[in-house]
Amino acid sequence: MEHLLVLRHAKSDWSDFGLSDFERPLAPRGLKDAPMMGEMVREMDMVPDKIISSPARRAKETAELFAKGAGFKGDLIFEEHLYGGTAETYRKIISACSGSQTVMLIGHNPVIEEFVGVMCTGHVSTPVRMPTAALACLELTAPAISEIYPGSGMLKWFLIPKMLKKIRGGQGSVS
Repeated sequence: MEHLLVLRHAKSDWSDFGLSDFERPLAPRGLKDAPMMGEMVREMDMVPDKIISSPARRAKETAELFAKGAGFKGDLIFEEHLYGGTAETYRKIISACSGSQTVMLIGHNPVIEEFVGVMCTGHVSTPVRMPTAALACLELTAPAISEIYPGSGMLKWFLIPKMLKKIRGGQGSVS
């Protein structure tokens, strides 16, 4: 069975109003949450074959930290259309990943919420709330990732950093 991991970028820093939205970095909390979510995926033996991220600074930093925490050995792919794209754009980008068993997409709200909703229900009007660093795992019912369509994902699990910290007894990182 093929899987799609969908991660919203981690918490960003709003303190420098001189930066453009694209250049906003991660906040201290985001710098901790991104690798912690990667560690959790590694522990679950769900490390993706491919990671595709928005090139916006906060998403790029999230991708790099997540990959390090997960022990991801592949190349990170930064796709410009994930910044400001649509749920359909996200679907088309993922469907170009033929031959992969588990693909991860890192993007932004509100589109990432719409994308997860569309993949699970087939309807744009049913978004799934994705706080920062939220991670959804969709089990794909399409014959292959290259053939995904609206409604071809079933939510297998969903996790946010706050919940993971509680599960770990207040400890974020395992290392």
